[in-house]
Amino acid sequence: MRKLKVQSRRAEKNAEDAGKTLQTLKQTSEEMQIRETQLEKAEASLSEELNDLTLQVKATQVDKSALTGAARKELAELEKLVKTLQNNIEQKNEGMLQAQHKQAQARSTELEATVQAAQASHQELAESQTAASVQLQTSTVAAKEAATSRRQLEAEIRGLQQCADNAASNVAELQQLSQSGRAGRYRAAAGVLAEQYNGVRGLLCDLGGCQAQHEAAVNSVLGGRLGVSVVVDTRKEGRRVTDYFRDHRVGYVSCIILSEVQAQEGLSDSEGLQRKHPTLLTNLADVIQSLPQYKAVWKRLCAGWCIAADQPTAKRFSKHCNVVTAEGHLFKRDGEIQGSASKRVVLSFGTSCSNEFVHRQPEP
Repeated sequence: MRKLKVQSRRAEKNAEDAGKTLQTLKQTSEEMQIRETQLEKAEASLSEELNDLTLQVKATQVDKSALTGAARKELAELEKLVKTLQNNIEQKNEGMLQAQHKQAQARSTELEATVQAAQASHQELAESQTAASVQLQTSTVAAKEAATSRRQLEAEIRGLQQCADNAASNVAELQQLSQSGRAGRYRAAAGVLAEQYNGVRGLLCDLGGCQAQHEAAVNSVLGGRLGVSVVVDTRKEGRRVTDYFRDHRVGYVSCIILSEVQAQEGLSDSEGLQRKHPTLLTNLADVIQSLPQYKAVWKRLCAGWCIAADQPTAKRFSKHCNVVTAEGHLFKRDGEIQGSASKRVVLSFGTSCSNEFVHRQPEP
């Protein structure tokens, strides 16, 4: 398109130059006509003078008989002078006319060449305009086709995006249904066991809670143990729980022995570090609210973990203990760093813990 525009401007300029040249030729032709008119007037003036002289000669001839010899001689000289003047006038006029005729012929030749050049330029301009018009039409058609293709692609992309959104929504709904169904099975099984045996306290998720601002940190550290861990008093109740989950194909279960966890209470490294920096660190176990008899369980599960307000603080103290940020980023003492989980489950607590009976049963 840019090349076409340049050619079009060049053709327009050539046409403008040709117009100017043609105007100049017209002016020159008018000047020549004016000069020819002036020559005609000069010739007419000379003719009038010649006529006057002729009349004078004739008048002189009439009275020739009355003139003396000297007068006759003078008259003869006058006639001779008139003839010479006539010859000079004729020669002068003939020379001027020939020179003007030659100039007119040369100018006419130049004008013809200029007109031919202007016609050729005009023809070239017309051809360029025709080619530009054809190319413009082709470009317009291509642009329309490209716009149509773009709209079709955008429609396809929107359709694919809608399909992807629908698929993601379906997956989320299925996961939510799966989790809600699993949580219902676990709660029902724990409720039956709690009614049958006094030593079964219930699911870990029903024995504690925390404020919303600490949910991300607690969930990142304790993982998915909350919904699959059952707190019992002794190993005997723990065995009953695992047998029930196995026989009824409920699923994976982990039993936390309350009496043995309470016997292991003590000050952890994270608690000592938190006491030195109370404005920068918070013990993870301290943000969990529960009945007094379950404090030891949460302290055991959260042992070695502190909460920091931001990642730089967490990175600073991760050399001395495990640190989690308020957003759920994990900075472990061994150097491992983990990002926060994209999916948060309220009070999804749990961690590896000794003194547990564990039974893994495949999901039905």
